[in-house]
Amino acid sequence: MDAFLPHLEKLRKSKDGWVGVNGLFAIPSLNVSWALVAGERFEYDDKELSILLHLVEKASECEFGLHPVFSFPCLAWIPGLSPLGKFQKCFEAIYAQLEACS
Repeated sequence: MDAFLPHLEKLRKSKDGWVGVNGLFAIPSLNVSWALVAGERFEYDDKELSILLHLVEKASECEFGLHPVFSFPCLAWIPGLSPLGKFQKCFEAIYAQLEACS
């Protein structure tokens, strides 16, 4: 908490008093998990971590899950039913961002 509260105050001042909760607890949660696993913490202004969290968020928007095409591959031939094109576009954007970082 001692590292999170100053970070929250900095966000509040930079956004005219408004702080969105979307993604607000991602780094604190990650810090708890990573402290248990590796004994280290991430800084709140770490650019590389911010990029990785953004990529994870983008990947989760690709709508992985149960789709009839995965159970019945023959359905993939029906135009507009296969999610594979959508997955490919999503991951192309993610890979492009990863390449830009390296």
